[in-house]
Amino acid sequence: MGKKVQCSYCGQKYTRTQFPEHLEKDHEGGYFRLIENIMSDFQNEFDVKDIAVNNCVTEAFVKKVANQSTLQSMLLIKEKATSYSAKKLDIRLWEPENFNLETTTIWSFPDRGDWATHSGKYRGNWSPFIPRNVILRYTKEGEIVLDQFVGSGTTLVETKLLNRKGIGVDIKPGSDKTDPT
Repeated sequence: MGKKVQCSYCGQKYTRTQFPEHLEKDHEGGYFRLIENIMSDFQNEFDVKDIAVNNCVTEAFVKKVANQSTLQSMLLIKEKATSYSAKKLDIRLWEPENFNLETTTIWSFPDRGDWATHSGKYRGNWSPFIPRNVILRYTKEGEIVLDQFVGSGTTLVETKLLNRKGIGVDIKPGSDKTDPT
């Protein structure tokens, strides 16, 4: 039997197989940090064995995380990123005109918003005024914004425009394209 891992939250010792299960059951925040660390290691192109060692888990658990749809989609998008051809964009505005941060629980916007690269072509997208309000209210410049439903990238565009770092994942492969096919 291998060396046991000591939980930094409660001090108990677990095998590398039991450790993530313990975090998920008893320390939800710690479990989410573990998943984020594994995702970050994948983004930094570590191999499965190194990721497992770095995070005190088994290679099987790392592969399980990798097979989860969000990370799998993120890796698929990353792999396909080199095959996309860029087209010249005609951007007239980089931010909304006369923007005011919403101060009530009922938000109303004069239009959908079409600054920077925003458009309404992607099915299910939302007004960029919404993520702009949330990002400005709850983050500071340089902080990370996680968009778990990246779609056409409305939130990530706002993240970049507002000097934040963005991570976007989506269950639908190729969802970062605005092509409806």
